[in-house]
Amino acid sequence: MKKKEKIFTNDRLKQIVSTVMLLVVGLMVIFSIQRKGNDFISVGAIKIDNLAGNKKLISKANVVQAIENRLGFSMKEASINDMDLAGIENLIQKDPRVKEVEVYIDKKQKLYISIEQYKPILRVNAANGENYYISQEGTRIPLVEGTTVRVPLVTGEIDAFDYTYANDKNHNLNDMFALVKRIKRDKFLNSLVDQIHLDKGKNIVLIPNLGKKKIILGTMESLEDKLVNLKTYYKQGVKQVGVDKFSVLDLRFKNQVVGRT
Repeated sequence: MKKKEKIFTNDRLKQIVSTVMLLVVGLMVIFSIQRKGNDFISVGAIKIDNLAGNKKLISKANVVQAIENRLGFSMKEASINDMDLAGIENLIQKDPRVKEVEVYIDKKQKLYISIEQYKPILRVNAANGENYYISQEGTRIPLVEGTTVRVPLVTGEIDAFDYTYANDKNHNLNDMFALVKRIKRDKFLNSLVDQIHLDKGKNIVLIPNLGKKKIILGTMESLEDKLVNLKTYYKQGVKQVGVDKFSVLDLRFKNQVVGRT
């Protein structure tokens, strides 16, 4: 009977020791996590992809400033516990210049941010005073002081911007967007057209880089035929009459390019 009591006592002692060891390990883990959470972070890298011409519409300084505004103090004073990575991602993602963003902290407590910018496809400088870029996805991008991205300029009687314009077939920004995308797909037209103007009569006018003229496209009706006629004129007609023979090329007539001085 005494032997059984001794065995029971030994087993109980082992359980107590095991429990104590687990508690110690748990406390060490918690202490380590807390200590790590209080470690100061450093910025490993903020990577922003370049636009054409190595241009950036959002800078590293913009990103740091946005994060510090959220924190309420300098990032140099920030610990891991201060960094809500999902919140920072959402903050940066809300910037209309940002298409995609990824934020993470590595094992050395270094913060990494990777940003893909929206790429402008055209710039609008409308008669109503609005001035902005439109991205390849059709989103609005604000202008940035001191930075200009070279894209076709759209001017004239452009309807006031609305974030749901793509769902409104009568909003004329849709025509401008579609026209620029079509021009971009053609190497010759892309190098030719510098500006697109919508006049008060709602006629689309192309302003070329080559020569001193304007090209009246009219409406988007029969667009492909008009562009074929225009390319044919530049490839064949210019050789006969010279690039500056006419100040106006009118494409509104079927299968014709009408030149006027």
